[in-house]
Amino acid sequence: MLCRALTAYGPLKEYRREDDLYDALLSQKFWRRGKRAQWYERRAIVRNHILGQIKGAEAKREYEEKTLGILKEAITDYDTVTGELCIAPQPNVSNSV
Repeated sequence: MLCRALTAYGPLKEYRREDDLYDALLSQKFWRRGKRAQWYERRAIVRNHILGQIKGAEAKREYEEKTLGILKEAITDYDTVTGELCIAPQPNVSNSV
């Protein structure tokens, strides 16, 4: 149910409510574990929008530090698959017939 509310908050530009919902979804680890990486990604975008609305240098600094903590959490989250960089070799293509 919360996932459906998230799709509504974006177009309505209700970024603070959307961020609260992402916090609730990411605090649990039972439902929709495969979506966690996408939630972290969208949450970073939402928090960037919120940062633009904050007034005051000190308040912005505190908000940025909290956001960096969330990003570190995303990197270390077991359910977010970062994978290894895998570069497949290019096939040897010859144009001669």
